Amino acid sequence: MLFAAATGLRPGDWIALEHRDIDTDARVLYVRRAFTDGRLKCTKTPRSVRAVPLQATELDALSQISRQAGTTLVFPAKGGGYSTCTTSVPANDDPPRRPPAST
Repeated sequence: MLFAAATGLRPGDWIALEHRDIDTDARVLYVRRAFTDGRLKCTKTPRSVRAVPLQATELDALSQISRQAGTTLVFPAKGGGYSTCTTSVPANDDPPRRPPAST
């Protein structure tokens, strides 16, 4: 995902990113919350909110994303809600799968 790589956001940060967190005119996004361990968590204090500057690459990537009706999330899951497409959170309750043992 180009946007995540270009901004350096942690997976939990970009999963919880909402459109209201992005100010394209000021070319900045604000990290106000994160989705970790299956839960949405706000920053501990108002001073913990991070401002991340956006360059042309990130703004271009954002302009190519179409807004999904019924959600405020920038990167919603396919069926809606928070995405679980990270290596640290399995897509369901199953434990992470390991490659088969070589014979």
